[in-house]
Amino acid sequence: MAGACKFFAKKSILYIPGIGLGLWIMHGVFLSRNWEKDKDSIAKAFERQRKLVGHPLWMTTYPESTRLSPEKKIVSHRFSEKLGLPKWEHVLVPRTKGFVAQIEGLRDVVPAVYDLTIAYGGSDGEGPTPLDLGAGAYNNPICIHCKRFEMKDLPVDKEELKQW
Repeated sequence: MAGACKFFAKKSILYIPGIGLGLWIMHGVFLSRNWEKDKDSIAKAFERQRKLVGHPLWMTTYPESTRLSPEKKIVSHRFSEKLGLPKWEHVLVPRTKGFVAQIEGLRDVVPAVYDLTIAYGGSDGEGPTPLDLGAGAYNNPICIHCKRFEMKDLPVDKEELKQW
């Protein structure tokens, strides 16, 4: 199953010993977070996957594109105001360009999309660092909400998919 796991990750992850090499070997898609620079490598990743007919795929992406911080929450609220969206306190507003590209690129490859929301417990409201998780040092509850959406039920129109 590990060979079927693909990740979108920031290019800087490549330089983390062990993790970067592992994701590269598994054909992870490393992004500069600039659509014009990234769209070709994303398209190549989808094309490579289409050639592997019959192989399972778990393509992991984070539409919020980053971890929640006070600074990033301000940016998210400004983005929400610009688009007339609600301002959320505990999650960032998802960005849709990569999600739409992923659905368009993999619609005929995967049967479903899973939406996962992860909530970290603890009185301070802070989530674990990657080091906390890797070292097993986070002792607060972690709750995961998962919902499956059949690919055939997702909108085909790009604007409708963006709104979805």
